[in-house]
Amino acid sequence: HWRNHQAYFQIFWAIDNQAMIGRLPSTVIEEVLKLWEESLAIVSETLERGVRDGEFAPCDTWAVANILWTVANGIIQSDGTEARRRIRRSPLEDLFAKAIGLIFEGLKHPS
Repeated sequence: HWRNHQAYFQIFWAIDNQAMIGRLPSTVIEEVLKLWEESLAIVSETLERGVRDGEFAPCDTWAVANILWTVANGIIQSDGTEARRRIRRSPLEDLFAKAIGLIFEGLKHPS
């Protein structure tokens, strides 16, 4: 999704940098927050299903959803400039897969 809709992700930057660019309309912020919360709810519900099915150890699924969301967005931001891509030293997709893999490894239910 990031590769095909990079402009969409600029809202993250805009919300985080209102002191620099000026205050965004509250209706815009509320709509973005609503979409973010809906997305986090989907991830949290999926994690809850994994816990119920015994795939994942019991955890605070809302916190884990936020961790996944934050990691994903940090990785996306690493694609924003040539300097960040050079420092990353690996393709975006590879880093993303490694990061998510590490998180899921930590969530595994002990057998």
